[in-house]
Amino acid sequence: MPSTISASESLQAPVAGVKPHLQPWEIIAYSPERQGAMYSDWALHFFSQQRYANGLRYFNNSLDLNPFNAKALMHRSQLKRSMGLAPQALKDCHKAEDLLKSRKPPIHYRNASLEVCDALYESNRLENSKINLHCHLRRFNSSQRKPVVDRLNVLNENFRDTLSEDSTMSVQRLINRMMGSLSKQNKDIKDNCDVVSIMEKEEVHLSPLEIARRKRHFKIYNQSYLNKCWVDVAFIKRLRDDPNVQPKHCQKSSEYLGKLLASNYKAERTLTKMLHTRCPMYALNRQKYPDEGFYQRQKEENLYRIQYQTRRNMFKILRSIRLLIRVGEINVKTVNIY
Repeated sequence: MPSTISASESLQAPVAGVKPHLQPWEIIAYSPERQGAMYSDWALHFFSQQRYANGLRYFNNSLDLNPFNAKALMHRSQLKRSMGLAPQALKDCHKAEDLLKSRKPPIHYRNASLEVCDALYESNRLENSKINLHCHLRRFNSSQRKPVVDRLNVLNENFRDTLSEDSTMSVQRLINRMMGSLSKQNKDIKDNCDVVSIMEKEEVHLSPLEIARRKRHFKIYNQSYLNKCWVDVAFIKRLRDDPNVQPKHCQKSSEYLGKLLASNYKAERTLTKMLHTRCPMYALNRQKYPDEGFYQRQKEENLYRIQYQTRRNMFKILRSIRLLIRVGEINVKTVNIY
């Protein structure tokens, strides 16, 4: 039977304004708990595909609806550790562990405790991670101790590489060098002036020798920990200051590329710092060259190779200058060739 519409309903004015654009899952009025579970599932899907930015966004949406979801906090901590954001991951797993302990009765979740230890380890806080692991070793029974024991073995190896008896001389040289650099720094002289002013930052002028030394040290540092990937790191570092990559007239694309390069370079620096904390350069050189004579011989050969390449470059430049003189593009009076 056809429905009858009253005259008042037919003459009613339409709703003012534009209907909001809703996503398909927002049309149905799901509860906040259900929406939070959906966001968590999507975040885990993107996390498994290594699409970390999308996964982080959906974890944030899930925790906005339910900030006391310990499981979502744990998963977001794991995702942030995969992105190289260990200090932020440490806050999430600490919060998840506190939420579990605040319940009645309190819940001692083993994975939450191990996640805190892993976040401390990747934040280069090796001592705190070792203390936490020893505390958890007493709490768990024999069947649950294996992951804790494995992590303790790794930490003990890191401490052995860093502070063993074989590395005493290297550590002492490093400490003397650090103390010498600190003694050379200018001490801050307290001014009697009461006027608060902005201190000017003095520009540090480096000599060509110091610039070459830092460039060489940067290359050796990245080669030691990243092997052949150091070329990509040097390429990203050059791209950050390249005006052709970030032209001023392209505001949106330049801003996006600048953030992308900065985030990738920061992730690389975070990775090398983590590797350097676990096995410093002096320990890495000792492992690579256990014989001191072999290490000195390799060092001298590398130095001779650099000197020979510098000599070849100088002769190449001199040949190009002589060629320009013969062609007539350079005046002989303005050039002195020894």
